[in-house]
Amino acid sequence: MVTALPPAPPPIGRPLDASRYATGGTVCDLLTDTQAVEFGLQSSGNPYNASDGSLLTCSRNGFGTERDVEYNLWPDSDVFAAQFGDRRRQGGDDAYLVDVAGQPAVVNGSDPKPACLVTVGLAERQGIEVLASDGKDHACALAVAVAEQMVRNITG
Repeated sequence: MVTALPPAPPPIGRPLDASRYATGGTVCDLLTDTQAVEFGLQSSGNPYNASDGSLLTCSRNGFGTERDVEYNLWPDSDVFAAQFGDRRRQGGDDAYLVDVAGQPAVVNGSDPKPACLVTVGLAERQGIEVLASDGKDHACALAVAVAEQMVRNITG
């Protein structure tokens, strides 16, 4: 269900802990290589992290695919709530609230789009961002589907 973005973030009713993925060696495991291939993505991920340690990133970008995904794990930052206070990040009227496998999320964009960002609240100070691009302009559907799989992987 699509809901217009409210002025303040909704509560996260089911806090999740993704700290086991909060290293350069494990961040790409938020999405397995097999799952990545099922989404039409590069099978192996390329992990890297911000120099200040604020976020960890995995890039599944490949030259032989029409789809690319880059995702960020924010292990100690309320990246989800930030979507509500910074209109520049929100995407203006094109941002809306969705449920992603039981977690609140903000989608910045709607298909048909070549690129789309989904931000998922995992806990009060933990979240993931999924930036997807798709050559067939289904980037938002891809970003939401990848985010849903990641939440399922976190919950085990």
